[in-house]
Amino acid sequence: MYRLLLSVMIMAVACNKENHTIPNGFPNQVGNHWVYRFSGYPQNTDSIVVDITSTVRLPNGEPATVWVTRFANFTDTSYVSSSPGEVVFYFPPCYNCIPSMPAPRFRYVFPLQVGNQWFVTAGGNDTIKVLSLASIQVGKGFDAYVLSRTRQPGGNSYTRDTLWFMPGVGMIKLHRDAFNLGPLPGNGVWELASYSLR
Repeated sequence: MYRLLLSVMIMAVACNKENHTIPNGFPNQVGNHWVYRFSGYPQNTDSIVVDITSTVRLPNGEPATVWVTRFANFTDTSYVSSSPGEVVFYFPPCYNCIPSMPAPRFRYVFPLQVGNQWFVTAGGNDTIKVLSLASIQVGKGFDAYVLSRTRQPGGNSYTRDTLWFMPGVGMIKLHRDAFNLGPLPGNGVWELASYSLR
């Protein structure tokens, strides 16, 4: 009886810790690390590494984490804010600019539910939709939400992405198709190879 009670208490503490450290099921802690197998453009890389390196304050005072994505000869940085019901990826801010608050580059709205949709920015030409909840085999099996992103700002530019997101783990797979006078680095298929979460 004592062991059963102790086990239940440990599970309750673990669940409370998980809910506290992963709001919305979105892993946004410094030290988190993901490695993706990659096939696409540029063809001189076979993996993409994503790390959460530090915390900062956005120009509006909101706390954010710094996400660094490395592949081939490219490094890309996003500032990520997380609040109940929403996670926003921003371009790096320009603290000396007016306005200093950066534009959002991606947005999750929680809870994820099939059929929901939202906009990344105002104007409605950058839309994310939750298409389905599906099993996906990437090394091992995952149950993930399938999201589409469609962006058509005009001219010779577009984004048509499909991504698979698993709460508590993050992005499992991405099919990235972005064009701006030519294909953008990172276009292709990303598949989760390994990860470690704090």
